[in-house]
Amino acid sequence: QGMQKSGKTRLALTARKPIGYIAVEIGGDEGVVDQFIPAGADSFDGIQIAKIRMDNPVYPNRDDFKSDKDFNEAVSEAVQTSAAPAIDAFYDAYYTSLANMATTIVDTGSDLWELLRLSNFGRLEKIPQLAYGQLNKSMDKLIDDAFSSRGSVLYLHHLKEKWENYVDEKTGKERGRASGVFDTAGYGGMKKKVQATIELWREDLQEPDADTAMMVKFFGQIIDSRHSAY
Repeated sequence: QGMQKSGKTRLALTARKPIGYIAVEIGGDEGVVDQFIPAGADSFDGIQIAKIRMDNPVYPNRDDFKSDKDFNEAVSEAVQTSAAPAIDAFYDAYYTSLANMATTIVDTGSDLWELLRLSNFGRLEKIPQLAYGQLNKSMDKLIDDAFSSRGSVLYLHHLKEKWENYVDEKTGKERGRASGVFDTAGYGGMKKKVQATIELWREDLQEPDADTAMMVKFFGQIIDSRHSAY
């Protein structure tokens, strides 16, 4: 997990080959995969790429509906109709990779979670918590099936800033604000099931690094691991 351009994809692609790379995030693979093509070659069979894309929904005409409720339901249905083929394509790529590749990479799990929500609910917000039950089971099955496969599976994730509630001293009312604390964006049960969570970040430099001559340094830390409780 990490912020944008922190090296998540680059590090993941150093995993054992052949790799099934499933690009759910648009542009996440751009320029990075090229670094792994052997010199003098135009392509590399060691990394097989599947790009998952959701078509733009065909939205209904508001004038065709008497109430906002009916219109909103039609909008949700249109979004679900567009998201469903993308989810089907993901499942095909995922299970093909699990069966045939040494490593499967999902880039990113955060975008996959959004796509699953759109295919199930047609929206990302104002979803009752109880409605997440079946969706959570779908994600858990993806992870459980990864454990049953012979290869390794890497889920890349963005970080998002948490919000906290506080009482406004002037009004006495409770409000929300950014907390300055970041956590995994996506399925909340992911970190409870995986074997290890690794967080990456970058530091932009004022002068080139003495060892790499680059204007940036990359860092990584194991946040949690089932291999060692400490």
